[in-house]
Amino acid sequence: MRTRLTRRRRIVHPLFPECASGADRPARYAPAMTLLLLGLAIACEVSATVSLKISDGFSKLVPSIIVVLGYGAAFWFLSQALKRGMAIGVAYGIWSAVGVVAVSVIGALFLDQKLTLVQVGGIGLVIAGVLALELGGAH
Repeated sequence: MRTRLTRRRRIVHPLFPECASGADRPARYAPAMTLLLLGLAIACEVSATVSLKISDGFSKLVPSIIVVLGYGAAFWFLSQALKRGMAIGVAYGIWSAVGVVAVSVIGALFLDQKLTLVQVGGIGLVIAGVLALELGGAH
């Protein structure tokens, strides 16, 4: 009687293509933690960017300190997400899209910045681009 050897199909996560299921998986692979780290990176970057506006050209001490610490923390958290296997293109796409949306909304709500219909459309195109990047990586 002959036995047929079958190859296991590798399942690739769209956000973590380097970490296919099975024995290849790095020990540090943890999607929830990686997404949390990316979220913290985005929050720090948005806080730093808003503080950059409030710092008035680095003439105000506290917002200037928040800018420096916020960007430093943002890049550290992003590096930790990348270290855990998140694809750099997807990570940066999510980072930039969420950052653009968050800073634009905060600017419109709290910093007297106006959003035109064309700008809102541009934000929609950025989001669509990130979705295309993620969905394209799933195949």
